[in-house]
Amino acid sequence: MKPRTKKNSLLILAAAVMAAACIENDSPRLQSERELLLDQAFAIAESNPARASTLFADAGPGPSLENSRMAVWAICLERSSAEPDEWRRYLNDRPPEGLASRARLSLIGLLVDRDEVEEAVRERSFLPPESWPKADELLCGGLEETSRCAGGSWHGPSSRQAPPVVL
Repeated sequence: MKPRTKKNSLLILAAAVMAAACIENDSPRLQSERELLLDQAFAIAESNPARASTLFADAGPGPSLENSRMAVWAICLERSSAEPDEWRRYLNDRPPEGLASRARLSLIGLLVDRDEVEEAVRERSFLPPESWPKADELLCGGLEETSRCAGGSWHGPSSRQAPPVVL
């Protein structure tokens, strides 16, 4: 048997700590409030998208299931005919870029439908350039083409800057 040295004692202690960490814990792990909200939201997303949307928003960002939360939340907003403030709350949680563009385009379309064109134009400026043509289509669809889209200083969908729109 080897004599005990400080190095050996540290190795034994480290092995004991590692072994203790590997032992399965038989007691169930308690879910966080966020996880409970996400469980509820995913469970009702199909049957009650408006309520699920609220639960996804209330769960807030976190370390687990974030991309799934944002993707399903966007679908719930679309299916529940969400109000502009609900879309803004979604966008404030900083969804991944593809989802953010899709959400902002939905918000622009909703604002145009409500004749809140100036607000819709402001939202356009937050889109990446590759989404401007779709935003332009939405904006022109809600405007009288000859009075607002055809004239003025709007350079059209091919412009590489977020141009001002003459209303």
